[in-house]
Amino acid sequence: MRRICFLQHPDPGKLAGAWYLRLKVGSNDKRQPATSEQVQRLAVPAKEAMQQGAFGVSFGLAYAPGASVEELEALFAAAAKHDGVAGIHPRWFGPPVFGSPRDAVDGESELIDAARKTGCRLQISVRTTRGAQIVGM
Repeated sequence: MRRICFLQHPDPGKLAGAWYLRLKVGSNDKRQPATSEQVQRLAVPAKEAMQQGAFGVSFGLAYAPGASVEELEALFAAAAKHDGVAGIHPRWFGPPVFGSPRDAVDGESELIDAARKTGCRLQISVRTTRGAQIVGM
């Protein structure tokens, strides 16, 4: 019988999901940006999550394309303040929503710009060389 061993890191770490954080401040439509008041309050649940052990924040922007750049920057800043990281699945396809990027280069540039502005460490979860025009969106 063959034995298979899986190595486990003692603490794999957790990230606070932006969708959960948006819900905590009353922003429950993934195709609409949070209001300015909601954006201002996003740092509170993000801070609480990191105080409870989260290593940062995560976003699935391809699945919640309404999230604004202001939301990204607010959560990036909250993560940076607590020496956290932002793990992101960029938005590079789908119909344009409030001027969101349409291709991989624009999608990654949006994230890099927000990380530079806030001083947050960035991890891009999915990378592609295919833009919207190639995948037919």
